[in-house]
Amino acid sequence: MRKAAGIAFPGTDTTSYGYVAEVRLSEPAVASAHNEHGALISVPVRDGRHRIAGVDAHHNGAADPFTLEALRETTIRVAGSDFGMHDPGWLSRFGNATRVAETYRKGRVLLAGDAAHMHLPAGGVGLNVGVQDAMNLGWRLAAVARGEADPALLDGYHDERHPIGEQLAEHTLAQSSLITATSPDGAALRSLLNGLLATVPELSLALARKLSALDVAYPSDGHPLTGARVPGRFELLESGRPVLLHRPGALGAEAAALATAMGIDVVAGEPAWTTAAGVVVRPDGHVWWASDTADGAEVMTALRGLGATFSRAICERTGRS
Repeated sequence: MRKAAGIAFPGTDTTSYGYVAEVRLSEPAVASAHNEHGALISVPVRDGRHRIAGVDAHHNGAADPFTLEALRETTIRVAGSDFGMHDPGWLSRFGNATRVAETYRKGRVLLAGDAAHMHLPAGGVGLNVGVQDAMNLGWRLAAVARGEADPALLDGYHDERHPIGEQLAEHTLAQSSLITATSPDGAALRSLLNGLLATVPELSLALARKLSALDVAYPSDGHPLTGARVPGRFELLESGRPVLLHRPGALGAEAAALATAMGIDVVAGEPAWTTAAGVVVRPDGHVWWASDTADGAEVMTALRGLGATFSRAICERTGRS
């Protein structure tokens, strides 16, 4: 679909190859190795099987099939044993080509997940970012499809998610460099970073947030909370609708009635993560608008910007023209 739409896919070609497989082992082992032949890790998964994954420094990109025998040869080179592997459940070989679509929207074509970005599948980061793509796009599509929002609301999808795709490409390329660093200088870099991760908690936390995509916040010129990810409170988002959170007594009756008429959940309470008087949370869990005063007129302006249209029924219910 991306190709048919004529959307460019710039980036880098494959320079190294990895592998992953699930097999049974006659000599079960939790093992790891990293040397001039590549990298390997073996861990038990389920049903008596082990996951074998790593990098093959000797694979030259030939299109030969990845067989159990090929996995055996790689494992023996890297780890010194094949651990008696047999009965493969599945086998896969992949490259580290890294690309990000030039645009995530072209007319009626919108890209998400693997269609929007490809990279080394390290640590499941692509899954995290792909799910966030879908969450960001889903509520926009729903609002436009229901006629509750101007189609221009869809343009914000590319604006917010394309920079995240670029960041994903950057840190997976960095991971690829570290994983495939089999030379002495590469080993020194890995050792240095391992030491920092073990002794600098702030660095470990920052990388954990990046790899899990929990550090994503969308830029905004408004309140400091706008664009931030709301921690916890997932029960408020189960309806798939935006949520207007406000301190008790901080929201006028007119604004509350308008929000309710627009299908926006209104919840009074004291959010532990903010001192703002009012916050509108999008269905994807990010803050759309926040205010320290929660003035009624300000709230209604924010709700209009959310993309909801003011139908005649809404105007009648709220007494507005």
